[in-house]
Amino acid sequence: MSDAPIEAPTSPPRVGRLTNLRAVRRELARVYVDARQGRIDPRDAARLAFVLSAMAKTLESELIERRIDALEGRLAANPSVGKPALRSVA
Repeated sequence: MSDAPIEAPTSPPRVGRLTNLRAVRRELARVYVDARQGRIDPRDAARLAFVLSAMAKTLESELIERRIDALEGRLAANPSVGKPALRSVA
């Protein structure tokens, strides 16, 4: 048997819910500050930043998709909306 001390597993730091762009940006900023202050390894920070960037792109795409769906719904409900008005030329 080894005399080396047994280290208790450390739990990962708590992260808030990353369900909107503001939260993802805030977490990305925290990763940056932690890396600059030496609290996390820069390689780990780069990995986390990559994942957070992918999450941000996904959230942006979802937001755009919802907005397009809403616009298409409005157009379907009122087909005259969005058609250019005819102007008389004098």
